Amino acid sequence: EALRTALMNQGVRALVIEPLRAQFRGSTPRGWAVLTFVEPQDFSIEREQALNTLVDSVAVTLDNRYLFQSTQVALDTTAALYTATAAINRTQDLNELQAAMQDALQWLKADVYAAYVRYGDDLKQLVNTNLDGGEIDFGTLLETHQPMEALFFEDVQTLTEPSPVEQALIAIGTLRAFALVPIRLQMRAGGYLLIGYHHARTFTEGESRYLSAIADSSSIMVDNLLLLDQIQESLQETSVLYLSSRELSDALNEEDVVQVLVNHLLDRPVSQVLVCSFGNIAGDVSYDILRVVAHWQEENEQAIDIKGITLSSDTFPAWRILTGEELMLIDNIETDERLTEEERLGLQSLGLQSVSILPLSGRTQRLGTILIGDNAPFKHTDREERIYGSFAEQASLRLESSRLLIQTERRARQLTTSARVGQLSSSLEELSSLLPTIVELIKEAFGYDHAQIFLMDEEERYAVLAASTGEAGQQLLAANHKLEKASQSVIGQVTATGEPVLALDTSVTGAVHRPNRYLPNTRAEIAVPLVLKGRVVGALDVQSNVANYFTQDDIRVLTTLAAQISIAIDNAALYEESQARAKDMYFLFTVATAAAGADTLDETMQNITLALQELLEAAAVSIYLPIILTDGETTITELRPVAIAGSDMPLSEISEIRLGQVDNLLGRAASELRPYIVSSVANEPDYMPIIGDAQSAIIVPLSVGNRLISLLTMESMDLNAYDDDTLTLLLTLSGTLSAIVQSQQLLEELQRTNEQLLELDRLKSDFLANMSHELRTPL
Repeated sequence: EALRTALMNQGVRALVIEPLRAQFRGSTPRGWAVLTFVEPQDFSIEREQALNTLVDSVAVTLDNRYLFQSTQVALDTTAALYTATAAINRTQDLNELQAAMQDALQWLKADVYAAYVRYGDDLKQLVNTNLDGGEIDFGTLLETHQPMEALFFEDVQTLTEPSPVEQALIAIGTLRAFALVPIRLQMRAGGYLLIGYHHARTFTEGESRYLSAIADSSSIMVDNLLLLDQIQESLQETSVLYLSSRELSDALNEEDVVQVLVNHLLDRPVSQVLVCSFGNIAGDVSYDILRVVAHWQEENEQAIDIKGITLSSDTFPAWRILTGEELMLIDNIETDERLTEEERLGLQSLGLQSVSILPLSGRTQRLGTILIGDNAPFKHTDREERIYGSFAEQASLRLESSRLLIQTERRARQLTTSARVGQLSSSLEELSSLLPTIVELIKEAFGYDHAQIFLMDEEERYAVLAASTGEAGQQLLAANHKLEKASQSVIGQVTATGEPVLALDTSVTGAVHRPNRYLPNTRAEIAVPLVLKGRVVGALDVQSNVANYFTQDDIRVLTTLAAQISIAIDNAALYEESQARAKDMYFLFTVATAAAGADTLDETMQNITLALQELLEAAAVSIYLPIILTDGETTITELRPVAIAGSDMPLSEISEIRLGQVDNLLGRAASELRPYIVSSVANEPDYMPIIGDAQSAIIVPLSVGNRLISLLTMESMDLNAYDDDTLTLLLTLSGTLSAIVQSQQLLEELQRTNEQLLELDRLKSDFLANMSHELRTPL
């Protein structure tokens, strides 16, 4: 009724409504034909048929028009699709693909369109266009929800129970219609195409096919580009590993390995590279300590050079990370959940925020670790993992071979050095030249920073430095360096115990080591005893400026060398003793020959003084003879000088000395038949020197039994010039000289007696001749 009223108000009195249905198009009308009349009408059958014919004709015409339009749209879509897919298929890289996808999506005349592809691990934005403003961040939405199926929304505002991805699209706010098509790569979403409109709209099948075709073409090209990149990346990795392998073949140590790594592998931000080795510098493996053997820093990096320091579980909080047996890549130390707080602080103490830990393992044992780090976070990729893993394997093999070579060369040097020391030990050299040669040989052969030999003094209280290397060694020798037996020092302990003593790290509190101002850089020390016939006669000591340098192998080698050095000391002592005895024999023979070759007692005495002065390098030598004086009632014996050498003083000016004169050392010596050593003339008031500047003297009586034959004195310009050895030599000589002097005295006495008898015989003959003459002469 309301409709009738409305039509009548419009002046409509009759109305015809006829659906426009094209033949063979089904029951759904294309539209409606509406005829209105201002007057009531009478519709006859003929008129109704005519009207139906007209409506059918209009429906067919309209259908043909729609068909033409749809065909035209399909052709346009096909052409656009061909153009887009052809452009996509011709792309050679991501930049070209980006331009092709920009043109392909632009054809849809959307208000917003975007394209993303997953390249590697990242979702890379290729296209993001908003015709009405700035870019919309679809990347976060896609990474969060990662839809796997195509989604078409005619109007998101009409959704009653939106899913999480639909809620995210609604939250954009300015868009109502969306189409989201995934780009599939190997059964996963390798990217997305996304278009949006500010108004609600229906997406046609052609648009759906268009987007799907673009996605399929893009997926093929992305797959091809990824494959090409993988091939190129593999070639690049192979090239990097080949070049590094070639250079590693010439590497001799960890420093060389670091240089290879820096030259070929650092195509990313890196501030520091460390190489840490298990055990000590000599190659002994101990998994309790890591020694930093190489440290590289970027040119502008201000980190402290930690090469040479030793790390352990007690001193380095990130010990578990550094000693792991698997490759570990840490993008951000601050946020990595695998790290404890202590480990995080330990790594950050090195000034690092991201690290790569490359374990080094040989065929039978672990070697150490390479640490690559930067002072900023870094996102590691599969490429770094592959290259670092391969490089670690190559470096491990090279370092293991290098260590084996070093150990072989070291053992060869040990054998060579041992043989050389053995040769020196068998040579007849004096210790003053032999020991310096040995310590220099040991230092150079084994790469020690310092080597020295100590010998015990006569009281066996102090170990006195006998030979030492370098300028510091000369300073120590000049200072008469010595260490007390059993003192808190390596030498003190080794001489007290007779066992090797090792100080691996002298900086550790309680280490058995006495700091030496001449050797301030010493960080490790080892000493082995020199044992001779069960008695410690000294010690062989070597030092290094690197902590934990020494090994048990060093102890074994040095112990062998110490035994050879002990033999050398014994041989040298025997040689020196034999030389001394030969010298003494020569001295005795020379003096005795000089004395026995004289014709008179005075000449004998003079020959003795001259020979003694020359052979013993004395400043002056004098001989006194005892003279018995009597005045009829009293008999005294005086010592009268009869020969002197080394002084121009006439014998007549030298005072005679009464035998037994208590205030005169010569008188007492002659009376007591006792020798005296005057170490300092200035401190002996009872001795009057022949030479005024004489500093020391020795007095030796020459006697036969209890009878004094003569008295010998020698003087030197040096303090303490004479010792027990000199006294023993002169006492040995005294018996021979006493016999020679006594023999010469007896000879001269016999000659005088003969002369007296001859004179008496002459007088007798003269007397008898005179008497005979007198008797024959008559009165």
